[in-house]
Amino acid sequence: MNFNKAISLFLSTALLAQTLFAGQDAVVSTIGKNPYQAQIDTGFKETLNIPYFFTVPTMAYGNIETEITSVRSSTQKMPLVLTNYNEIIQEQDKSGQSNLGLRLVVAAPKDSRESVSNKLADSGLVKTGDIILSARPTLAGTIPYIHVQLGVTHAGMALVKKDKDGKNYVINVDMPLNAEMLGDNRMSKFTSAHYAEEGVMFHIVRDKNMTDEQRQNVGKWLELFRSRSKEIYKVKSKPDANEKYADRITFNMDYMNPTYDVNKSGDDEMRFVADLGRLALAKSVPDGLTMYCSEFAWAVLSLKDCNPESDAKRFNGDSTPSCVKKIFEPMKVFGSLYEGQREQGDDQFGMSDGPILLADIMKADPRPHASGKSVRQRLLEWTIIGTAGKNKASISQGHRDVEEQLLHADPEFYQHVLGYYALTAVPNVAGFEQQIGMRNAIRGQFNAANRLNYSPTAFMMHAIVPNQLLGQNMKQKSMEYISTLFFMPAKGVDSYQTLLKAAKSTK
Repeated sequence: MNFNKAISLFLSTALLAQTLFAGQDAVVSTIGKNPYQAQIDTGFKETLNIPYFFTVPTMAYGNIETEITSVRSSTQKMPLVLTNYNEIIQEQDKSGQSNLGLRLVVAAPKDSRESVSNKLADSGLVKTGDIILSARPTLAGTIPYIHVQLGVTHAGMALVKKDKDGKNYVINVDMPLNAEMLGDNRMSKFTSAHYAEEGVMFHIVRDKNMTDEQRQNVGKWLELFRSRSKEIYKVKSKPDANEKYADRITFNMDYMNPTYDVNKSGDDEMRFVADLGRLALAKSVPDGLTMYCSEFAWAVLSLKDCNPESDAKRFNGDSTPSCVKKIFEPMKVFGSLYEGQREQGDDQFGMSDGPILLADIMKADPRPHASGKSVRQRLLEWTIIGTAGKNKASISQGHRDVEEQLLHADPEFYQHVLGYYALTAVPNVAGFEQQIGMRNAIRGQFNAANRLNYSPTAFMMHAIVPNQLLGQNMKQKSMEYISTLFFMPAKGVDSYQTLLKAAKSTK
């Protein structure tokens, strides 16, 4: 195997295809086989040069309604194109396509983010309550922490809302509830400073069990947070200060310090979710709150059974209403998917299982490599550690701090992670008892040393895990992957036109 190819796994197109009627543009095009791969120019491939662990198994793609993938009229000159991008591994898949990729929504360089927001809302491709995960292709090759976290750095939420012009838009609502995320007018349509950054992919993932009534509830909560953000959000004296203020919420930069906990009696501590609801309802929260981005998203979705209008009185006082329910269980570092037997309370998958799950879904070759290790393990080592430091792209201080904390506590942290990954290849059969015991011990040590969490990657893990994996039903899975929004940089305009022409010529 050519390791450089295996590591890069550049994306190629598996495009589209419905005829665009004269005088109409497609908001999105249907998905089909791609006869146009040769037409996709080098510039487009360079734009989306990402490693395998920044992608999604094709068998984990969520269903999209037929109405969404049908041709729709549009006044925009530059339509969005919905297309599948699957990675090529010639050594493993002679058809030229592997089973990893992205369901991309490609926006033209000249297409304003506001118009894209309108198209996404009108088409129904993005719905209220969807999670918007920011992933930066440029972060590949930076630090191992980003690699294990699948390139995901931020979690926001989608609110479909009608603006003063009478049009529907996807409005992003994020923690921190400030202008950088929500825009100066608190009506960001992918237009705030964070969302306007060039080269960011936005994975759209969705609660797979959300009902229409729950979606309406979530929409009401998000509108309260959006409209009251200036009243309830407080900027700390220093970004990393451990500060809370009465009746206010601050941003927590420490992703390893979630508010959720289990008390000595073994009961979930969910009052902070109720307190978040109280802030939205202008009720008293004397101790205040501090949350990071995905914690806010997790808490809002955990309010989906609460109607902020009819259930408002249930948030009086300081108790937790029974309608507050965890959207998913806060996660451990590693799950027990690779174990022959699971103990009660074990997660099937954990927050840091992504690289090995994707490598196995990709069917990384188990043959011995020249190094004496399996191709699977060599691939994991090279992509997670071997490429780290080659890219000097900017990384947020919060993520740098997490990596520093990990390495300060254990300088060999990633070697231990890779050691665990290697042991997941050990079969659960007689003769391997020692390795199985070591694997269980390492997993237990990692999980015991880290608090249960709901990082941005936790949402991505729920989305990328298929409904069935390694012969098991993934009962833990609560989210599904819908698509990845990508605003083509100006240098990619020719590539976008290639996609558009291919879509229009498909019969």
